[in-house]
Amino acid sequence: MLKRLRKISSGFRFRLLALIGAFGLALFVVLQIVDTTVELRQARIERGNDARTLATVAARSLRDIFVSRDYTHARSILAAIRQNEEVTRVSVVDRELTFMSDERTTRSAPIPVSSHSEMQMKSLKTGQAEMGIGPDGIEVAEPIIADGKVLGSAAVWVRQPGLFRISLAVAVSNLTAIVPVMAATMVLALLLGRQVSRPLRKLRGAVVKFANGDLNQRVEIEGVDEVSELSAAFRELSEKLKTNIEQVHELAYVDRITQLPNREYFKREVNRAIKRAARASTSGAVLFVDLDGFKKVNDTMGHEVGDHLLKLFSDRVAKVVRANDMISLDARKQKPDGDVSTDRQVFARLGGDEFTVLLDEIREETDAANV
Repeated sequence: MLKRLRKISSGFRFRLLALIGAFGLALFVVLQIVDTTVELRQARIERGNDARTLATVAARSLRDIFVSRDYTHARSILAAIRQNEEVTRVSVVDRELTFMSDERTTRSAPIPVSSHSEMQMKSLKTGQAEMGIGPDGIEVAEPIIADGKVLGSAAVWVRQPGLFRISLAVAVSNLTAIVPVMAATMVLALLLGRQVSRPLRKLRGAVVKFANGDLNQRVEIEGVDEVSELSAAFRELSEKLKTNIEQVHELAYVDRITQLPNREYFKREVNRAIKRAARASTSGAVLFVDLDGFKKVNDTMGHEVGDHLLKLFSDRVAKVVRANDMISLDARKQKPDGDVSTDRQVFARLGGDEFTVLLDEIREETDAANV
């Protein structure tokens, strides 16, 4: 339980911050995808409008040339439009496909089918502007019209918007909006974490004391519902354990009739006294007391009266023996290891009508006789 409390207390705020960080990252990714898609679509629309404008300018600039069929300056007009940094290619073709020019070459012979684009062919047939996306980028083909007749078609290709550039711009914008919110959220999370981890640390301290043998402490911890429930469960556990320890100790070391230390307790105390005397080079003594004729009492008056006599005898001896010559084995004063108070003299019942008094650290044999 102690290890679990330590793990919960130390890891709660970390897990809370990690959860907020993961949520922030997921939110950023979702916004990044959505905003990038929207911005890319908008950029394509704007780039297409730019291409349409350039194609219209090219068609109007070439109209007089196609009316006069003097194509001398056609290439220079296309080259001028090609100067725009977003334009990748400019092309013009007449209706009969006998003339084609772009910024690189000019042909006056019949044009092969592969030399002109599909958008240009559609524009020649429909007499309307056509738009599409091809290997060279976004293409817009504008018909060259004079007196209601389609004389040719001018096509302009512009680059598609750069995904990386748009994504980077969107990322900067999203980070600018999300980072302050995440920072404020993490500060609130730390404050909340303290409200939870503080009672957990207090409960952990109580568990440490409990593990070290302090069974009398009162654990009153307020916090979130789970922490309060855990505190109440620990309090109930400690009380039950304390009661069980007292009961086990009483069964193991306390005489049921006289409530004096029993034979097992006395044997353990004698062994301890011998070791202490050997270390300190002191002496001790054991007084043996029994009741003459006690068997007749049990035989003639019954065991119930005999037990009552033993209880009265032990109470009288306890009154005449010096306070530091005995230990009254009150179970409420026991330590978890079975030890009792700091006094080292023990008045015990060995069994039947036999009692002993253990005297520790006497100076002379006459001291035992006086007792």
